[in-house]
Amino acid sequence: MQLTPFGTTMNGQDVGQITLDNGTLRISVLTYGAILQSVHMNGVDHNLTLGTQSLADYEDKMQYYGTVIGPIVNRIAGAKVEIDGLEHRLEANQDRRHSLHSGSRGLHKQVWDIADYSDHSVTLKLRLGDGVCGLPGNREFAVIYQIEDATLTMTIKAISDEQTVMNIAHHGYWNLNGHGPFEGHSMQVAADAMLPTTDEGIPTGEIAPVDGTIFDLRQETRLVPDTHHFDHNWVLSDRRQTLRDVAWLRGQSGVSMTVSTTECGLQIYDGRDTDNHGFVNKAALAIEPQSWPDAPNHRSFPSIDLGAGEPYLQLSRYTFAKED
Repeated sequence: MQLTPFGTTMNGQDVGQITLDNGTLRISVLTYGAILQSVHMNGVDHNLTLGTQSLADYEDKMQYYGTVIGPIVNRIAGAKVEIDGLEHRLEANQDRRHSLHSGSRGLHKQVWDIADYSDHSVTLKLRLGDGVCGLPGNREFAVIYQIEDATLTMTIKAISDEQTVMNIAHHGYWNLNGHGPFEGHSMQVAADAMLPTTDEGIPTGEIAPVDGTIFDLRQETRLVPDTHHFDHNWVLSDRRQTLRDVAWLRGQSGVSMTVSTTECGLQIYDGRDTDNHGFVNKAALAIEPQSWPDAPNHRSFPSIDLGAGEPYLQLSRYTFAKED
């Protein structure tokens, strides 16, 4: 492991950059937001994920690039949740009505501590006090990045001393070609259904079959930015599972990525605003293993309740390959 200074946040906290390299895969992780800043594969001359060398950009316009987002990723309609019979108000940072990605004090806005490391892994830890992000419980979080051969494994753990809600995700943007929009990529997702949304991106509560729609990616499908407009959750299962392969992404460059996860949902975002962040429009796809969004407002969705002392554990794995 190599640790180098990356900069200082606007409120004066030092940020480090951790580099792990096993000869096949090299990744860089920042202590700010537990960001996965870069992924390089031996024999491939470009970064496979979107990142920047500017800490100021990560604090501002690129606040969701490569970050770990929680305690609640995605949207909560009305910016409120009920926990154990009590209503808790969240930050209404989307249209002043809804909560998006836990607001301005979420995990992506925090400087994490390095708790442990080895040649090929690093563990980052963070504590959020009771009431931070509008939610109960003194909560402890850990993110473990580990590389082995051409595989990156991400383990996310959490625990709370009070009943709370928890739905965490890594918000990485992937372009396996290294440039341009995601045109030329093909994708497959092991899901028979998805969650339709309102114009505000809030799930309607319906669980819709993908048959006959642009969301049917059960067979490898060539993606077209002008056609495939995605900011939706694919239904992988109705509860957390053991680790299994759920999605496959392939670029024209010959690089492919297999996504495996324990989670019951997969949010895919088409990057329609990346041109506001120094890239071209739809420069990459955000692929986010998570539980179903807005679950507290839909009793038919898998619950994201987390009891006091109950461990939260999410495992996701990204396996890369390159055609000769």
